[in-house]
Amino acid sequence: MKIAITDQRERLASYLPALRSLPFSYTDVATFPERRTTLEIPLPRRVSDLQSLRLDFFFDYNIFPPSIVTAYGEWRLHGRAMQPGDVIVQQASVPPGPLGLKMIFGVRVLSVTKSAREMGLSYGTLAGHAEMGIARFALTLNDDRVRATIHTNSQPAQFAARVVAPLLVNPYQQYCTNRALARLRDLFAKSNA
Repeated sequence: MKIAITDQRERLASYLPALRSLPFSYTDVATFPERRTTLEIPLPRRVSDLQSLRLDFFFDYNIFPPSIVTAYGEWRLHGRAMQPGDVIVQQASVPPGPLGLKMIFGVRVLSVTKSAREMGLSYGTLAGHAEMGIARFALTLNDDRVRATIHTNSQPAQFAARVVAPLLVNPYQQYCTNRALARLRDLFAKSNA
């Protein structure tokens, strides 16, 4: 993990080479706490196939508000779509906003799903990340409704953070998850008006 006091957004691509060689920060996520949060997204019209919608923002990992996380995906460097194995450089602001510390770390894309009923991506954290584990982001179509879900199996990487997790880390994670789902809802509506 790198820590900066200024926004590194314009430099995120330069971190890719170092992050590409890092191993995952975990070996088995089965013992990590599991969290799943879902938000229903109203549809502007009847939809029977998610592939008919504009979801570029989703597969560009434009999920979290920029005040919380900005990111640079390896696929941009190569001018192609996201695929498994790609590294995403994340810049997390703690606390959120322009004056927070900027923590820079990486995740590796594990899967990309594109079907009529589900659009999704998952990633695993790389060594040096503040968290250890897996995150899954999905948009699912069921009964003519879209549900956005963030599902994680993770825990803080540092022992001290695990000790204070119930009081500080878990509420902060839930805040970030709720903001990400609200952003997905807003971007979905804007892209598919």
